[in-house]
Amino acid sequence: MQISIFLAILGSLTSALAGCNCKCQDPSGTGPQWDDLTEQVCDMQNEESSTFCIETYHEDQHHQCSAPNCCIDSGDFDKQCKQLGAPGAYCWK
Repeated sequence: MQISIFLAILGSLTSALAGCNCKCQDPSGTGPQWDDLTEQVCDMQNEESSTFCIETYHEDQHHQCSAPNCCIDSGDFDKQCKQLGAPGAYCWK
């Protein structure tokens, strides 16, 4: 019983931290990209994250925000892109 509770909690934590890379773009990965908003959201994510998760905006690599340990909260990234005027975020591993 305790193991199943632990696994449920662990699963909910890892599902929130789903992205290695994100950008402000249509969630399907098609359509225009909002490179300036991606950079802003990447900076905002860094301000909110712990030292465990360091996101870096790569202007020279498809204008994406990346975290080497795949710790980007893709749901929060999507929310912040929408707040800045993009249709959402496209995140992938």
